[in-house]
Amino acid sequence: MRRALGRLARAGIPDALPHVLKLTAYVPSLTPWAIRYVIAAGASHIAEALQVMDDIVAKVSHSDWQRLWLLRGLDELSALAPEAPGDSQARVRWVSQLRHSRCGPSVVAEAAMALASVSEVEFAELEYALRNQPAALSAWYLKSIARLHQRGDMQAEQYAAVRGHGGLYAALLPVAP
Repeated sequence: MRRALGRLARAGIPDALPHVLKLTAYVPSLTPWAIRYVIAAGASHIAEALQVMDDIVAKVSHSDWQRLWLLRGLDELSALAPEAPGDSQARVRWVSQLRHSRCGPSVVAEAAMALASVSEVEFAELEYALRNQPAALSAWYLKSIARLHQRGDMQAEQYAAVRGHGGLYAALLPVAP
């Protein structure tokens, strides 16, 4: 099954999209390959891919690692953008709920990064998480801060202050123009 999903993903063929819900529900270990396939098929069939993602979110019970894959898939497909097909606000609400839930810290960090792409998280929240969440998740919060900066949703001084910490911070945050 993994090999078949991998081949479908490489080809970007949307024919198996209707079956992805069943695969993730009954064979959760296929979630990474299924989501990669949905992302690849979404390159040419975005509405169908987002409908599959919406169905998985609504109809399947998820573990934290499955939530990570779903969040990554939604982010890769730009599913939270207002112009995305389907109900992007429902997706934003779901991701926001994960961000403020009792999920593991990696899910919370991934949710923050997805929300930053559509300015649905504040710099202060990201900066607080950067200081208080496990250091292993710093890259997620730095990427989130970079996204806010790219969108113009934070002050240049705030960005420079975080980047000024040097080391990993300076390496992961691009130089501001």
